[in-house]
Parts: sequence; C-alpha cells; structure tokens
Amino acid sequence: MKPSFETIAKDGNQILTVQYLNDYLNDAEEIHARAHIHTYTEILWILKGSGKLHVDLEVFELATGQMYFIRPGEVHSLHCGPDTSGYVLTLSGKASGNAPIEIVTAFNSEFLSLIPHQKQMDISPCYLDDIKDILERMMKETFHRRVHSNEILFRYFNIFLFFLRKQPGETESQIIQNRNMQVCEQFKELVNTHYKSKKMVSDYASELNLTPNYLNEIIKKITGHSAGYLIRQRIALEAKRYAMHSGVCMKEIGYSLGFSDMAHFSKFFKSVVGSNFTEFKNSKRQFSMSL
Repeated sequence: MKPSFETIAKDGNQILTVQYLNDYLNDAEEIHARAHIHTYTEILWILKGSGKLHVDLEVFELATGQMYFIRPGEVHSLHCGPDTSGYVLTLSGKASGNAPIEIVTAFNSEFLSLIPHQKQMDISPCYLDDIKDILERMMKETFHRRVHSNEILFRYFNIFLFFLRKQPGETESQIIQNRNMQVCEQFKELVNTHYKSKKMVSDYASELNLTPNYLNEIIKKITGHSAGYLIRQRIALEAKRYAMHSGVCMKEIGYSLGFSDMAHFSKFFKSVVGSNFTEFKNSKRQFSMSL
C-alpha cells in the first residue's frame, strides 16, 4: 500500500475566505478530526474554548487569543470542545487569471511568505478588537460577493498582516526582501516539491543557478544548517509523519521516499532522527495518547 494522506483542496475561485470556526467545523467535522493535508494556507484564531491541534509532530492546546498557522502539505487534525469559537481564514496559494493583476502578481510571488513562520502566535489584547473588525469585514465580502470583492479582500488582508507584524517578537517580515532569505525560501520550496527524487545539494543548486558551495553558504547563514541537512530533515519529516499518523509499514514508507534498499532507509532514519523507526513510532504514539 502506497502511503498517502487525504488531501483537501480549496473550493471555488476565491483567493481569500473567512468564516466562523463553528461554521467551519459544521461543514465537515469528521474530516477536520482525522489527519489530512491542505493545498492552501489556513489560519485559525481561537477566541474562547478548548481543544487540540495536531500539526505534523507537534500538539498544541487551543488557548484563548492564540492564532495558529497551517501551511500547505502539513499533516494536521483539529479537535475542538463544544464551547470553542473563533475564526478560520483560508488563503489559496495561487490567484486565478480572472483576478486583478496586482492580486495575481502578489499571490503568485512572495506575498504569502509575509505570514509569520511560526505555527502559533499570541495576539496582544490591545489588537483584539482591530483584528476582529478586519476579519468581520473580510467575512462580509466572502459571503456577500460584490463588484471588486477580491480587491477589497486583498486590501483587508494587507491590514490583517500589518497587525500580525506588530505582535511582539515578529521580526522575520523585516528581512523577507533580503536576497539570501529569498534564495532560502526558494530552496525550501524546491526541496518540499522534489525531496523524494532529488537528494543532492547539487540538484537544487543547479535549479537556482548557483554553485553548491554558494548555496550551502547562503542556507547556513539564514538557518544555521547546511543545505544537505535541510534536505535530510525534509525526508525524515515525511517519514515521521507517516510513522505517527498512519499504519503504513516502514518498508512502504521507505519505497515511497525513494529508498530501494530498506537497510539504507533504516540507517538513514536512525542517523537523522536519533532512534530507529519502531522506537520512534511507539514513543510518539504513546506521547500523543497521553495528551
């Protein structure tokens, strides 16, 4: 059996949508509760209530005022208590050709990288009313489509991002235009797309028109790790996702990641993760069940 996760695509041609968390859960609660991936970015903002959000290998306890960021391809599931309320904002990774040119250009370039890179953010109380007001306005445009709604949503979303960048500790957006950061983001995107078939730094350096040494220099300057390390970590992440969220055996996971020799895959897994496959799978399942 080839390992895979259920993939949910964004319906319609809307670039941005906002809805209440309760409505979002009522649409397909059984899907949200099991491990799956999205082709789009999703932002959850909890106003009150309780629950758990599983994102890859992390488990977050839902808390009042917290905002959570789920990116395309991240394996996740959401479990909310009956008293939980908030907002859900979804963003398509691509803008259709029917949208205004400035929106197409923004969404098809580096615009979405302005979203905070962390998975969780504590929203300062002094901005709660401002952000709620922006999301209510966006929700109105989402469900009452009018002339120029996409342009209005695009501008509201810029204001929304402005308030996120004002939160304490959010400084990455200040350097997002830096050339090295852009190269690093392009490299990560390429790795995320080709990690199963391309495992050498030289493969990605060629795609970026750089020498392997120069690419390594840039990646290490931005992340503190070598390009090869990030490639290995991305492969290991996928292996850990399946180990934690599926019942697929090690052999099938190894084949799906491009390893024809299971001894090689087993050795790779232990060297990168720090424990063998079975130990990791058992320890993570016990950890998840105890939370």
